[in-house]
Amino acid sequence: MSSSAEPRHRMKIVAQRSGLSPHVIRVWEKRYDAVEPDRSETNRRLYSDDDIARLALLRALTESGHSIGQIASLTTGQLKDLARQNTNRESELFQVLHHDPGSETRDDRASDEGTPADFAPYLEQALAAARRMDQQGLEDVMDRAVVALGYSGLIERLAGPLITSIGEEWHTGSMTAAQEHAASSTIRTQIEKHTRGYSISANAPCMVVTTPQGQLHELGAVLVTAVARKCGWRVVYLGPSLPAAEIAGAVAQSEARALALSISYPADDGELGSEIRRIRKLVGDDLLILAGGRAAHAYRKALDEAKMVTLSSLSALREHIEDLRRLPPEIEAG
Repeated sequence: MSSSAEPRHRMKIVAQRSGLSPHVIRVWEKRYDAVEPDRSETNRRLYSDDDIARLALLRALTESGHSIGQIASLTTGQLKDLARQNTNRESELFQVLHHDPGSETRDDRASDEGTPADFAPYLEQALAAARRMDQQGLEDVMDRAVVALGYSGLIERLAGPLITSIGEEWHTGSMTAAQEHAASSTIRTQIEKHTRGYSISANAPCMVVTTPQGQLHELGAVLVTAVARKCGWRVVYLGPSLPAAEIAGAVAQSEARALALSISYPADDGELGSEIRRIRKLVGDDLLILAGGRAAHAYRKALDEAKMVTLSSLSALREHIEDLRRLPPEIEAG
């Protein structure tokens, strides 16, 4: 518990400084004892600077793929050590995804600790097929990958990086719009094919998935839908570029427990910040909103102001919604 000599902060300040929504902070306290705030005379939570720093660390680590259930019991010092280790791993992953295929062998890329190098050949082959507009070849690569990596591996370790790489090549002009469209169509078909096998209970919690108005690329949202369904969520997928009022209406009608927004392109939409804040206003303060995608970092200020949880990867999304899926609604709402 916080020392009485330390400064006290109410939930609004904690949410702003930690980057977490009040909703998530309450869940992490009740479910995982992530922090133990003091209480005011009127029983309102009061947090110290150390509490806020710890919550910010937990947020960064969960966004990088760690499960809150596994790290919440660690000391703040241990969390800092883990964050430093993550920084090193992210550097290694960047090198794997952006290496020169002719400069090293697969054995050179694989480490004794099992870095994600094992998916690099599939990524190389899939990109090569996309550049050739070889849709059958791309299908074959993805079929082999799902056997070798499993369904989660296909989504998180191949499809996600593949979409990012294709988007970057299209954006820089090294891939044409026709090549990008052909690859995107094939990827979507393959993902949907492998999703059909998951049976979702009628009583499963509901998540609405879409992209905000002006965000026209929807493959990220398709991947989010696939991950959520595999985690047992009933998904209402709305497609791309919906205005805030339509999104809020779908959330209300479906009685959704969560909303996921994919933000991939463009990264310089002057209107999107206002649209993000409008979504939060219309759905209310209690709904969990998850945001991610290649361009999400460009709108981080607006996402933070709207108290949305910004996730940096599909694995981070999976960890987050798996934890949330296990929470009864009364605990989740806090």
